[in-house]
Amino acid sequence: MDAATMPEAVGGLGLYARVSSHDQKADLERQVARLSKWAAKAGHRVVRVEAEIASGMNGARSKAKRSLVDPQVSTVVVEHKGRIGRMNVELVEAALSAHGCRLVVLDDGEVEDDLVL
Repeated sequence: MDAATMPEAVGGLGLYARVSSHDQKADLERQVARLSKWAAKAGHRVVRVEAEIASGMNGARSKAKRSLVDPQVSTVVVEHKGRIGRMNVELVEAALSAHGCRLVVLDDGEVEDDLVL
């Protein structure tokens, strides 16, 4: 389903971008811009944007945690699954789902998964 034809999310979107090292800062900015453009094109309400430089293997990522626990965020949007974590992303999806939230993964401009808005 194309982003422009997706129904409006209940609640708001939390956009999350991550890179592993400081020399990838341009990629971090590109991720945020792409996520923001996608949300604007689809007409979704963004309530949180978080971008951080941290390892995907490290669970101590304060900005990811803020996105995941914000009660205003009903949908967390990332560019690739690896941005939210290198492993066990299915556990994140299950935890979000248990709280009536979802994870949407954009990849090459398309929404991946059956977890669409």
